Amino acid sequence: MNFQQQQLSISAAIRAEIQRFESVHPNIYAIYDLLERVEEPSVQNQLREHIICIE
Repeated sequence: MNFQQQQLSISAAIRAEIQRFESVHPNIYAIYDLLERVEEPSVQNQLREHIICIE
């Protein structure tokens, strides 16, 4: 693979990651909104930590 092909491959991978992020981004905000409804702070913190790992 030559340099130009590598650059195109990297650009395609970056575009794919941006599209993936944009597609899940609204869902991440929805999860954080739901998280605010959890009354138990320790459960809220545990869930928040898991969400961060998923991001």
